[in-house]
Amino acid sequence: MKLLLGAFLQDYLTQERFFGLLDAPQWLPHLHEHGFFSTPPAPESDEEERTVAFPAWPASTYLVRMTSVAPARVATIAEEIPSTDNPRVNLDLAEAALLLPPADAARLVPRAVEATGGPYLIAPDRYAQLAVHCAQAGHIEQALATMAALLQAAQHGG
Repeated sequence: MKLLLGAFLQDYLTQERFFGLLDAPQWLPHLHEHGFFSTPPAPESDEEERTVAFPAWPASTYLVRMTSVAPARVATIAEEIPSTDNPRVNLDLAEAALLLPPADAARLVPRAVEATGGPYLIAPDRYAQLAVHCAQAGHIEQALATMAALLQAAQHGG
């Protein structure tokens, strides 16, 4: 951790390369402890061009990959990631939830509900699949909350 924090720039390209090559779940607690999962990128607005970009977050992509080998740790970290309006980050968290055992996935439903109510939503079908994942294991409240949020988003979106 000292080498990572002290000798390398903490910019997007470095993190993309680092997290892209990292396949070891043993790094999860250390990265979590040192705040690598505490600052998801926000959407980037260009008022002049009237566009919004949604930057990928290498840390959340790594979490999705680690879900199958460290599900409990990933669920805990995902729960603690600050809220964001970046739909790419929110989708990564939904993807992680879909790979988690249903009880852990149900813990991430509040994040999914919040994401579906945000200003940007991509891949609503993945959130619907999360509701099914929860419902099939008996987590009916979480499934209904997710579906209600999706229906509300559809009503407001058009």
